[in-house]
Amino acid sequence: MFSYVNRKNITYYLHMRRTAAGKTVYVMTRSSTDALETVPPGMEIVEKFTVERMGYSGMGGWRFVALVSLQEALRAYLPRLGRPSFFEM
Repeated sequence: MFSYVNRKNITYYLHMRRTAAGKTVYVMTRSSTDALETVPPGMEIVEKFTVERMGYSGMGGWRFVALVSLQEALRAYLPRLGRPSFFEM
């Protein structure tokens, strides 16, 4: 059965679902019941990362910037660290 263990040591299992419109979608859930044995042909597993920054105006707190692959995050946001353009995100 195909499973994925994230950085918090939580295991997720791959499932195939059909939407109301009849479209096939694949989702990762914590349930191992009816999980797929392998990744379907032509499908790629891609891990996405949340890019956030601390906001200091209004209510403050962490603000969502993007949901991207690690390579995209490094390319787009690493050059901004320590520069004023970081606060324009």
